[in-house]
Amino acid sequence: MRFVASVLALAMASGIPTGIATAQETPSGDEALPLLVDVELSTDEITVGDRVEATLTVVWMGGDTAEPARFPTWQETWGRAEVLQSDAVVETDDASGRRIWRQKVTLTAFRPGEVELPSVTVVLPLTDRTVEATTEPTRFTVGSVLPEPAEPTGDPSQAGQPAQQLQAEIPEPKGPAATVGLDREQQNFFWSAGVLTALLAVCLFWAADAVAKQPAPAGDPARQVDPLRLLSPLDELKERLARLDPVSAAEPLHTGLSFAMRTYLGRRLRFRAVESTTTEIQRALRRAALSADVHHRVIRLLRDADAVKFARAEVDRDVAGRRLAEAGDVARQIEHEMAPTVRLEADAVETTPQAPADRTRAA
Repeated sequence: MRFVASVLALAMASGIPTGIATAQETPSGDEALPLLVDVELSTDEITVGDRVEATLTVVWMGGDTAEPARFPTWQETWGRAEVLQSDAVVETDDASGRRIWRQKVTLTAFRPGEVELPSVTVVLPLTDRTVEATTEPTRFTVGSVLPEPAEPTGDPSQAGQPAQQLQAEIPEPKGPAATVGLDREQQNFFWSAGVLTALLAVCLFWAADAVAKQPAPAGDPARQVDPLRLLSPLDELKERLARLDPVSAAEPLHTGLSFAMRTYLGRRLRFRAVESTTTEIQRALRRAALSADVHHRVIRLLRDADAVKFARAEVDRDVAGRRLAEAGDVARQIEHEMAPTVRLEADAVETTPQAPADRTRAA
């Protein structure tokens, strides 16, 4: 740095032009005091979006100053370059008494081409005046990230021919190929294949329909009707409960109890109770306008059965017997609540007094 400053001083003293700008503002008759300012770039060529650092260096060789050098107030851009960051100004003194200020500014650019950094002014306040220095414009190049277009690889002998002649030599694109027609034998073959395919489809449909309409064998369990379904819902429930043995194991007993109760509820309330959860059965009971006591008894019975089926809860024979009896009692209560109107009308008919003529006729 000392060597550079010495060279700069000699160049200024001898009048040799340099790339460093000098300026001054002194009273008339005084000797000019040197103020040097320079802009140095970290590189003169970058790619779009890359960073470049511009270092501003101010050298004062005139002794003491009133204040430090005042650098530009950087905005968002410097010319066509964007200012990303501006570091603090660093002040140093060398052995020869020169005072040096430096500031680093980080820039970038996003448009390919040459970017010019316009001149900026640095102000140095002295005790009796102010000295200014302006930088020279600085440039750097921004390269594109896209590859350059390839050179044409045509015939070099056609390089000087006009565009109209080259276009005339390009052959016209070929149209679609002509449709090849079928002869008589090919047409007969395809017609015959289509008719035979249609007849085969009709025969397969007729055979499948005939198989579906055949009566089921006597021993086919899939087509046999459960004889218990011929009974009323309450009688079916009683029959299924009678087939359960309280002395048997708890899990199969409660599985049969749950199935019997769900089958009865599905037939009586007309919904798919066997496939429904206990919560869905509870909603169906509410829609049927049954009493709260029926809700509570049915749901408690189903949840107790679920606890044995899924949670393997332990129960004794007495509890199992009481649950079988509870299923029959709650079913009779449902029958009573769902058919009150019929019994009231029957009671009214029985208690209606007979007319005098009817009594005479009866006598």
